[in-house]
Amino acid sequence: MKIAIDVSQITAAKAGIEYYTFELTKSLISIEDKNQIILLSNKKEYLDQYPDKENVKKKLFLQNRPNLIWMIKVSLWLRIHKIDVFISPSFFTFSLLFPRTIQVIHDLALITNPEFFDKKVAKKFKSQMEFAVRYAKKLVTISYTTKNILNKIYPKTKDKSEFIGIGLNDWVFEKRENNTLDLPNKYIISLSTLQPRKNYLNMIKGFEIFLKSNPDYKYIIVGKKGWYYKEIFNYVKENNLQEKVTFFGYAEEKNLAELVDRSSALLFCSLEEGFGMPAIEAYSRNIPVVVSDIPVFREAMEDKAKFADPKSPEDIAKKLQEALSDKQIMDADFIGNYNWQSVANRLQSVYSSMTK
Repeated sequence: MKIAIDVSQITAAKAGIEYYTFELTKSLISIEDKNQIILLSNKKEYLDQYPDKENVKKKLFLQNRPNLIWMIKVSLWLRIHKIDVFISPSFFTFSLLFPRTIQVIHDLALITNPEFFDKKVAKKFKSQMEFAVRYAKKLVTISYTTKNILNKIYPKTKDKSEFIGIGLNDWVFEKRENNTLDLPNKYIISLSTLQPRKNYLNMIKGFEIFLKSNPDYKYIIVGKKGWYYKEIFNYVKENNLQEKVTFFGYAEEKNLAELVDRSSALLFCSLEEGFGMPAIEAYSRNIPVVVSDIPVFREAMEDKAKFADPKSPEDIAKKLQEALSDKQIMDADFIGNYNWQSVANRLQSVYSSMTK
């Protein structure tokens, strides 16, 4: 089989989908020996991040950004070269343009909670989701929670949707020997893009309550600016929390281990998530975790975290205090469930089952 993968999202500043695409593709390359893998991108530096292998081909379609014209060019190439399967980690339009597409669904927040996003973006996502639901050969999800939501909203997807899961990123397994960052002695950390569904206002308010009995702590928010984030900065300024709440910005991968390791706990009380890997990553490095009490975190964390009402700053503060008070021993077997080779094996099974 000829398996093509869109890796045009692998920028230097990797976040959720970028990490997912990079790690999954890299693992698929490592296990795939019989079929040919073709990596497609709009920039050479994105392709260069992947290892060379005899059965791996890298195809460049030069363009500043992967827009609709770029996707049409790619789709025509896929048809001309009789590609058996195309894996689309992000762009739903490919499902319409190429009939043998496996579409990855990370989450459905733009449909279930459109109020967290720009109206035009939510409307566009919903229309493109219709393409994926109707035309994609297979739909694969990173969590059972997302698969269940998908099947509920679009009942016709039950027969062509599969769970493939998610794995831990490479930095989680790095051994850290030295401290290189200027960080406070005691701090709580959050790792995610600044956007409404990440619930930063309530987490900051919860930390503010926590501060009353723990005045020596600080709160470090790590993540790039997304959208509708001004209210977060305004709240910190208006409540004179500048000395206690730090916006670190985007963190390079080489700094993530130190940022997590030196923290006292991870606070990750999103209103909605596709999965929420920062919680697993922090737990894997033996850091206490406080997450929101929503279905996807119950699936992901089982009994390995403190679960807080994301809309209650008081409960967030309470669970944060409990997390710091309890002794935690990391469960290696639990962490072993999150490995990219297993995800790649599941994806391989999905496309191997596809017949012409």
